[in-house]
Amino acid sequence: MVVVMIIGILAAIAVPSYRQYVRKNAQSEAESNMLRLSVELEQWRAKTLTYGGFTPSRGWAAADTVYVPNNSGATTHNYAIRIMHISSGSTPVAVSLSTASPANSWVMVATPRTGSVVENSPMLAYTSQGVKCASKASNIMVAAGSTQNCGEGSKPW
Repeated sequence: MVVVMIIGILAAIAVPSYRQYVRKNAQSEAESNMLRLSVELEQWRAKTLTYGGFTPSRGWAAADTVYVPNNSGATTHNYAIRIMHISSGSTPVAVSLSTASPANSWVMVATPRTGSVVENSPMLAYTSQGVKCASKASNIMVAAGSTQNCGEGSKPW
């Protein structure tokens, strides 16, 4: 009986710790992929003088959505990274870089998949101006040219 009680206590401690580890790992992997994509975007712009027409080179299927972890799909991913063009206005335009013209700035937004262990993880944002933030808000808005955070309740990553 004592052994069963000890195993129950250990399980009650271990399961939440493991879930937290999985969430942190998925978030770190999404951040890493966003940094890799930003390098590819800057290399693309150095060649073409625009971000328009960008296609990721790491075997990702779509130019405007990247699933994390690599080789995951729409129903198996932890995070979906969306690459968008930022207009000259105050809010991002939900247009893929492949169709945006001219595309002189970008924002990446990584959204955790609903119904997965990471669904309560924060959304992540990264812009061509260097803004990197995480927020548990339902949407992240970044103004064009902004070097500030992503709004109330956001934290840098």
